[in-house]
Amino acid sequence: MQSVKRCAQCGQIIAYEDTCDYYRYIRLKYCLECSADVRRRQKAAYMARLRAQRRELHALEHEQNSLLKTENELLRQRIRELETLRRA
Repeated sequence: MQSVKRCAQCGQIIAYEDTCDYYRYIRLKYCLECSADVRRRQKAAYMARLRAQRRELHALEHEQNSLLKTENELLRQRIRELETLRRA
């Protein structure tokens, strides 16, 4: 009896062990239609994770820049105070 491999998503027969190369047989998981769909969904999930990471990085950079601006303004103010004290 032939061993049959079925698509993990739709159940369609995708390969027979006797007529297929062994490595191709063990590698196959989806039929052509389902593999395109799975690949598209995986790529979309990857891109969503990537966009989320970039948003988080951008938020951190924005926060760091605002803190640096505040720090610089405080330093400038302190320098002005010291200059006025030195002149007096």
